[in-house]
Amino acid sequence: MTSPTSASIESLPLELALSIFSILSLNDVKSLSLCSKRSRRLALAAPDFFRTLHINPTSVNAFNSDLGISNLPRGYKVRHLIFTSTNLVEPESIVEYFRLCLSGLHPFVNVTSITINYGFLHYARRIFLAPDKRLIQLIFTSLSKYPFYPNVKALKIVVGNVETDWKRRYGRLSGFSSQNCEFMGINEGGQITYSLGVIGMTPFPPALEEASITTTFESWYHDDHAALFSVIRYGTSTLKKLDLSLMLKSYSPYALKPILLSEGYKPYTALRELVINFDIEEYGYFRKFVKMVPNVETLRFVPGRSLNRRHFLMDYLDDGSEYIMPSICALKNLRKVVLPLPRNCGCEESDCNSLRALGKGVKVWIDAGLDKLEKAIFAKYNQGKHRPKIIIGIECSVLRKEEDWELRWRNVSIPDIYVT
Repeated sequence: MTSPTSASIESLPLELALSIFSILSLNDVKSLSLCSKRSRRLALAAPDFFRTLHINPTSVNAFNSDLGISNLPRGYKVRHLIFTSTNLVEPESIVEYFRLCLSGLHPFVNVTSITINYGFLHYARRIFLAPDKRLIQLIFTSLSKYPFYPNVKALKIVVGNVETDWKRRYGRLSGFSSQNCEFMGINEGGQITYSLGVIGMTPFPPALEEASITTTFESWYHDDHAALFSVIRYGTSTLKKLDLSLMLKSYSPYALKPILLSEGYKPYTALRELVINFDIEEYGYFRKFVKMVPNVETLRFVPGRSLNRRHFLMDYLDDGSEYIMPSICALKNLRKVVLPLPRNCGCEESDCNSLRALGKGVKVWIDAGLDKLEKAIFAKYNQGKHRPKIIIGIECSVLRKEEDWELRWRNVSIPDIYVT
């Protein structure tokens, strides 16, 4: 039975109905699955409206239907595919469910961006993907068979919340940790070893320029996310932007080895923008990681909430004066850096002592060879639900005049901080 709302929409002139659906579908075609069949016919008669598609059987089947007036593939305007959750699929069927969705992507010939949501949310029977090698291999191998795959420029992976009770109940089905165990082991000498295993044979977008991994929970095991990190390793020669926003426990940095450590891996030579936002207590990891990103121009660093930011950021000169993040001196192409404000510093232009201390740090960077540095922003954070959030900051602009330079300070808001 058609609802009054659907009946009212269907009674509108075709041009007006298409205009309404164009507004609804610019960002998310998933909402169309709630409309009546006739309403979907009206919307899908104009495939030019669709740029983003949430992958589910309803949306995929709609684009594979014979409806429409265009001779081009119905999804030829879709640029962004989002693999997300469903309210109906049981854990033991999740692999088959996504195999079904992945089999119908032929109409989408011009996709350049892919988002994959992992993890579980058990309330309201809402279940996300599990970040294990089975699904990673299934998704990337299936996508690689489509013509659009070589043109994919952006990849975003989001790992959702995990409920402990859900994990205990379905641990055998999801293989949340055991399915990743071959990525990491300990040999007889007690040394940590890594093997890319199945992921090593998984096709990776050859032209990928932007990659993002976000986790909103602290992993149960030290290797929970190892499979995800191993995948990113294949973008070292093409990635221009890398965003790591992770919630990790103190022992979890071992799982970051495929990304962070330099031994045996090629550097990210094309990388220009780097965002690091995760809990990691070993400062030595960042010191090693800068060797992997020699050409970074924009660095945004947000420490985890478990850190003592003053101790983490500060180091000392021979004369005892403090300066900030000495490892940054290795990034000779750096133009902009966003760092957390040390706890003992204020963020007001009138706070002369704080400006003097921060200015010493910036001076050390410039004297160490950061000749291209233009801005340094020191941000104050408020503890958010999953990670710290910027509330205000103070910006230091480096003004160069011939062979000399000077620092100019001003307060900045959130939009200023996030604009590259």
